[in-house]
Amino acid sequence: DNNRTTLILIHGFWGLGSVFAGLVPMLDDALNVLIVHDPFFGRPQGPQTVYDWAVFYLTALKEHVPSDHCVILGGYSSGALIALKMASMWCAWHAASLKSIILLDPGIYEVTDISKLDPTAIDDELQHGLQLFGHDQRAYVQQHFTKLGPLMLSLREQPKYCGRGLYVSTNDTLKSGVSQWWANNYPLLQVHHASTTHHTLFEGNGLGELSKAINQQCVPNLHPLGRNFPAVA
Repeated sequence: DNNRTTLILIHGFWGLGSVFAGLVPMLDDALNVLIVHDPFFGRPQGPQTVYDWAVFYLTALKEHVPSDHCVILGGYSSGALIALKMASMWCAWHAASLKSIILLDPGIYEVTDISKLDPTAIDDELQHGLQLFGHDQRAYVQQHFTKLGPLMLSLREQPKYCGRGLYVSTNDTLKSGVSQWWANNYPLLQVHHASTTHHTLFEGNGLGELSKAINQQCVPNLHPLGRNFPAVA
């Protein structure tokens, strides 16, 4: 209750808030951390567009975020795209002030027709889902994957955001040119590059540097150099 900054983290498409399990203990004690969870995962209903997800989360958060708190919105992958959309709508929805955003390796905010993607890329994403939930859950994984199409087709109006923030890229987004898109469209965001892949961003020794970059963005006045953490095995 004594902390006055709340960091809200939104997971990626595969609906696992546990993806942040290794990161949260390394975040500064000056932060309250709130992880939202997709209650519609594995069900046919639920929000279909980034705007619908933003409205759903903004509505739900009203009862959880104290009005006297500064808020930092963060997200990973597609969750970062939702967080950016929420940031553009925040002032109209909440009395609490929005302090910053943390975008962890999102793709570009532009309409994408996944039916036109390289079949290898689609298969790789499905294989990742099977690794998370088990190869005996193929129908479950494929059913959830059908939600990705409407989500990516909904990225029509690029959100307006001119505040502070941190954009984290990985080797995947650097090679594909995604990082350059973010630099061109949101030049005020601080950039941190993590020498890892998209799906292993929260694993390995790089997690210490990632948490330090997030801490510096969230509590720069309290800990200008960030906290020192041991390397993660």
